[in-house]
Amino acid sequence: HFTEYSAEGDGSKTLRVMEEVVRNGYDLIFTVGMKDTEAAKHITSSRNKMIPIVFAGVRDNWWEEKQKEQFSPNMTGVTGSSGWNIRIPIFLRIKPEMKSALLIYSDFTDTNDLEAITEILANKSITYYLLKPNSISDVINSLDNYRGKIDSIITLRDSYSNQVIDQVVNFCDTHEITLFS
Repeated sequence: HFTEYSAEGDGSKTLRVMEEVVRNGYDLIFTVGMKDTEAAKHITSSRNKMIPIVFAGVRDNWWEEKQKEQFSPNMTGVTGSSGWNIRIPIFLRIKPEMKSALLIYSDFTDTNDLEAITEILANKSITYYLLKPNSISDVINSLDNYRGKIDSIITLRDSYSNQVIDQVVNFCDTHEITLFS
């Protein structure tokens, strides 16, 4: 189950929003950007809560500095330049029981990325299915074909699934499938 919170770009609201998130006792906090990530770290630390924090959309040098400071043992994530050789192991730390995944990709997906991902999954004995949709409706119409076959969906710079992300999230939520996007 996903619950979305937003400070609507207002830095003065960020800590209040994060207070509510921590008070509600979620199992994981996903943040986008450095300010939200720092707010999550501040609030969880000040409340002695070791809620895992997974971040995206932070600068490489910011995360490098935070690691030197031993910023948090309960944090992980990807920076702007993190390759799939970094991302997939993070996904597997989040979902170590992953058995099968649907990879949604497009002509915009770097062939090297796709090869790297499939090699990592194969080496971990994770079954994977490839979906290269030709339209937005292809994504929506194809998802049901994978119900019962997959426990995870990974989107790879695919312009179609990003346009219907709400439907993909709803599908994942309904069928208890983990989404990595």
